[in-house]
Amino acid sequence: MGGGSGGTGDMPGMLTDERLADLEAADGPAFDEMFLEAMIDHHTGAIQMAQTEQQDGASADAIALAEEIERAQTEEVDRLRELLADSE
Repeated sequence: MGGGSGGTGDMPGMLTDERLADLEAADGPAFDEMFLEAMIDHHTGAIQMAQTEQQDGASADAIALAEEIERAQTEEVDRLRELLADSE
């Protein structure tokens, strides 16, 4: 499942209205899987934005924060993928 902007401009990893509606309509294991996939996409979007800041940013503080965000979100993605694998 790919992420989309859903009215959030060019922010990667945000749910589209359609994907959000699908998630709201789901329940049980289908919901769990869709939720985990959406969160993986969301955190991956945060990683992409943090990497852009590290490459293009001018503020040392913002770059340091972006490095921490990338580290933390990468850990989250790894954990979410483990949960997704366990649910299959």
